[in-house]
Amino acid sequence: MSTLPAEPREFLTFLQTQSPAMREWQPLSIGSDKTIAELFPDASRRLIRTTLRNYTQATRYLKNLQLAQVRFHFDGSEAEAVLEEHRQHAAQTLKERFAAAAKRRREAEASAQKQAKLQQLVEHFGGR
Repeated sequence: MSTLPAEPREFLTFLQTQSPAMREWQPLSIGSDKTIAELFPDASRRLIRTTLRNYTQATRYLKNLQLAQVRFHFDGSEAEAVLEEHRQHAAQTLKERFAAAAKRRREAEASAQKQAKLQQLVEHFGGR
């Protein structure tokens, strides 16, 4: 038997090869961490928790969660329904994330414009 990846990113990639639900970034059933721990006893609880936190905070996951009606077990079978509050939380998280990204872009563009103006001034007045 091969050893499991020790880093969350690689472990997530490994889990996605094992789970149709995770491969498609579908909402996982509550308690999936326990299922993963049972299936892969060599994986530490910390690795599992960190990997699942990264998975459930990924934009692809949140986009699917906000539209989903049901959650899925690790094996891809349907589990419980997605609660409306979970869909709303995903939508709000995405809204905040996209707003923050847009703000960073605007600030970067403003900074680049300011730098360009300063460079023009240096070129215009610097040679005198």
